[in-house]
Amino acid sequence: MRQIIGAFIVMASLSWAQTPIENVASGCALDFPGNAYVDCGDIPDPPFAGTQKQMTIEAWIKPENYVSPYAPIVVKYNTSLGGAATFFFALTSAGNLRFTVYTPTNSGLPPGGINAVTTTVVPLNQWIHVTGTVNLENQQMRLYINGIEQPTSLNIVNPPPSTIPNRIDPFYIGRVVLASGSGVYFQGQIDEVRLWNYARTQTEIRRDMCRRLTGNEPGLAGYWRLDECRGTTAFDSSVNGNHGTLY
Repeated sequence: MRQIIGAFIVMASLSWAQTPIENVASGCALDFPGNAYVDCGDIPDPPFAGTQKQMTIEAWIKPENYVSPYAPIVVKYNTSLGGAATFFFALTSAGNLRFTVYTPTNSGLPPGGINAVTTTVVPLNQWIHVTGTVNLENQQMRLYINGIEQPTSLNIVNPPPSTIPNRIDPFYIGRVVLASGSGVYFQGQIDEVRLWNYARTQTEIRRDMCRRLTGNEPGLAGYWRLDECRGTTAFDSSVNGNHGTLY
């Protein structure tokens, strides 16, 4: 669906890869070599506000390797220094898509959560659209690859979450920090990261996955187009303006 045709180097490790995006717009994606990431800061959970029970994460990815223990796509998660976690969207070391929402806690590792993993493997070296949705009212998670719902294994660890955790945690694209304090990084390209404050339907996902959004769509909580093509800032085009810094 996309082809890398060039790159604008902005620092030693992270680069912009120029990609024509079919049905969206010509632009760029971020190329993650395995030691770089986007840091959007310690984002408070509003628009979730501790009462939100639904959310959706979407992104276009082109993985180059399956990273052990997992390749983080979008995470709000930091276990270093006793910090807890909010949500986690990644590829497993076997290439399966994984989405986890943790039970709220004030400190330390969360006591429970809800986790879904696809039985389908995301292929390497291809542009793939991935989506995770959760509805905690009925403890339901759905995972989509290229707009098609996938069979999943669902695991609920008691106590399950009743709301999206209301925490101020680091929000990363392409990185997660482990309990040891070391980082694990995505290897490949990521583009068009979107965060919604409700569980989108398959119809909505397929309708919008190949088009550029305006940024003020109802329920859009974060929108990193990753099409700046140069510089060290990844702008959040949603109304919340949680811009990221490239590292």
